[in-house]
Amino acid sequence: MNKRKLTRIIQFTLFTLLAIIMIVPFLWAVGVSLQGPGQAYNTPPTIFQPPFRFENYVEVLSKYDFGRYFLNTLTICIINMIGVVLSNSMIAFGFAKFESKGLNALFFIGLCTMYVPAVTMMVPSYTLWNKLGALDTFVPLTLGSFFGAISWIFLMRQNFKSLPNSFYEAAYMDGANPFYIYWKIYMPLCKPIIATLILRQFMGDWNNLQGPLIYITSKEKYTAALAMSALGADAYGRVEIEMAGAVIMMIPVIIVYLLAQRHFIGGIADAGVKG
Repeated sequence: MNKRKLTRIIQFTLFTLLAIIMIVPFLWAVGVSLQGPGQAYNTPPTIFQPPFRFENYVEVLSKYDFGRYFLNTLTICIINMIGVVLSNSMIAFGFAKFESKGLNALFFIGLCTMYVPAVTMMVPSYTLWNKLGALDTFVPLTLGSFFGAISWIFLMRQNFKSLPNSFYEAAYMDGANPFYIYWKIYMPLCKPIIATLILRQFMGDWNNLQGPLIYITSKEKYTAALAMSALGADAYGRVEIEMAGAVIMMIPVIIVYLLAQRHFIGGIADAGVKG
């Protein structure tokens, strides 16, 4: 057996063990979510033992109103995904393809803001939204996505800079305006990084607990993550109900990731392209 083949076998074995370690907690959650009351406390523990109680999922969606909370979260996710794609791509395109005095200095100042701890902005942000009368609405959770994030601006700028300037020059000479060039020529070439941005934004919004915990007070406006944190008290002692809620929380993220996996991997590779 040559050294290269042995290395591949070792790598495959390690990756298989890591996959098993990562999937076991998920399988345990699914198994517990299908159990009856009190079965989760059995000694020794039993998982995937009939009869399976799919009624736990129905109870989470109906009695605990998770359907409404999922719709609230999905609304926030869709608005933010549109916002981050439009704002970050347009700002990044300007930094990458336009030439203006002081543009690089402005970009450097933007990069410096990455070192400002997010926690220092919590109190000023809350005070601002309170004065604007936007508390207990989705506005504080969505409006910011339309103003760009320097980390994503940086990555998309690198992506745009890796694309030939000749596309821009040729289209401009033919009479196309900058917005048309950005939207019709460059954006279709950036699908991998856009898919990465959308996936990361969706996962961040779907699992975001801190933002809703600060700004949302009405229970009918709860997000799925906020409702999930309250489920422990609402269904106290019923582990099977809590696990059913956790599994339901994971399903949309898994589906979105599987659908965008190819573009996500390509986006990670493109993010390292030298500008």
